[in-house]
Amino acid sequence: MEQRLFIKAIRPADEAKFLCKAINAVGMAETSCRVTVLETLRDYPLEEQIQEAPLSDGTAPAFTEALPGSVALPEGQSLLLRCSLTGEPIPTVEWNKTPGQLRDTVKTTFDGHVAHLELQEAIPEDTGCYRAVARNPVGQASCACQVAVASTGEGPRVMKALKDMDVNAGAGPIKLECVIVGVPEPEVIWYHDGAPVKESDTVRLEFQGDQCTLVLQPVRREDAGQYCCSAVSPRGLCSTECQLRVKATAAPVFLEPLRDVTLPSGTRAELFARVTSDEVPFLAWYKDGRSVSPGADYQITHDGGGVRLVIPEAFVEDDGLYEVEASNSGGRTRSSCRLKVTPPVVDKIVPVTAPDLTVAKPCLVMARSLPPELHVQAGTRVSLCASVAGTSNSLQAKWFRGSGEPIADSPDFRLSKAREMVVPDQGGPLVPATSFTLSIAEAFPEDSGVIWLRVEGPGDTSAASRTHLLVLDEDENREQAAQAARDVK
Repeated sequence: MEQRLFIKAIRPADEAKFLCKAINAVGMAETSCRVTVLETLRDYPLEEQIQEAPLSDGTAPAFTEALPGSVALPEGQSLLLRCSLTGEPIPTVEWNKTPGQLRDTVKTTFDGHVAHLELQEAIPEDTGCYRAVARNPVGQASCACQVAVASTGEGPRVMKALKDMDVNAGAGPIKLECVIVGVPEPEVIWYHDGAPVKESDTVRLEFQGDQCTLVLQPVRREDAGQYCCSAVSPRGLCSTECQLRVKATAAPVFLEPLRDVTLPSGTRAELFARVTSDEVPFLAWYKDGRSVSPGADYQITHDGGGVRLVIPEAFVEDDGLYEVEASNSGGRTRSSCRLKVTPPVVDKIVPVTAPDLTVAKPCLVMARSLPPELHVQAGTRVSLCASVAGTSNSLQAKWFRGSGEPIADSPDFRLSKAREMVVPDQGGPLVPATSFTLSIAEAFPEDSGVIWLRVEGPGDTSAASRTHLLVLDEDENREQAAQAARDVK
């Protein structure tokens, strides 16, 4: 089907953009064009021109080379119009455009004979009728050119949008990525909660082809919020947004605390603990409150959550309280143990005496005692375990707080009993023993203090062990927690 629109005796008032739409039950299609009406110079009889010409010395402007009738060019290309003229005195040349006005970037020159108009990177809005008007005291003349700039670009468009993310504080690198296309290439700006994003030690902006990336390394709590990637060009603008949620990091937790070790002088000592953390923790060792550094005397390793301090050859002077501290952005936790190094045994002559036939009263022996002191962060799980030599069914355990308050089995305080082979505190081979464990699901500062274990056996036999539990609050320093424990005791 062919359709036509006829305009008879077209006038400047008919200049406009015409649109043709075709619609049916399936859809719609349209096409458009712009009609520009060029002014036609009237032809006057020679006699009439002579009569109307003012009586003056010189000649009126005349174009020896007029502007071309029309010029068509694609968007982004430069436009150059040129015309030549004569006149005495030398005329002035002015340029104008209809519809609209000349852009500020238009450059015009005239050397007295040749006039130029130059426009860099033309856009569709530059379409129109360009006219050069020459004037001097004798008269004036003009010529015009119809310029049509065809659009070849497209506005910015999001091809791959940003996605919401949930991350832990301290993690990284974290990348927010999107893909934006457009011709000409748009200018891209990132925003965080409405403010432009600037690069820093922890923030990096990357642009590779159409891909736009914002990199955070590491992620901080203040990095949480709404991120927007905006693109703008002469053809339009677009944007994509996402939400970044940053979760607070929990303090490290010792899944397996340090245990007391007793060994003879000159032997190898190994202290071991297992720790878990949301991010890689910073580890530090202490002996009797003083920092321990790796070297020939101390070998320190951290592998897969296991932390070790090895003394290749321990002597009496290595005896003391050892602590390992694990810290991250969420807090810090300590575990401690006692290393006891016994002096070497000196052989001596022992006189032979008659055997003592007195029957000794039976007693219970602690094969493995509670740690002297245990430091934990508030909110962590605590496990206290001690073992009594022997596996008698009649062994019964009772747990107490420092004030003598019994601790009963409950969801918060779980009491358990098991038979196992253990290494005695004094060292030596494995021995059969009965182990008693108190598990605190979640420790709080009010749980700080002395905790007792009393094991009773047959014939009024018994054994006991105790520990100082220190639960540190985030805002409470180590000295305050220790004082609180002593007050409870």
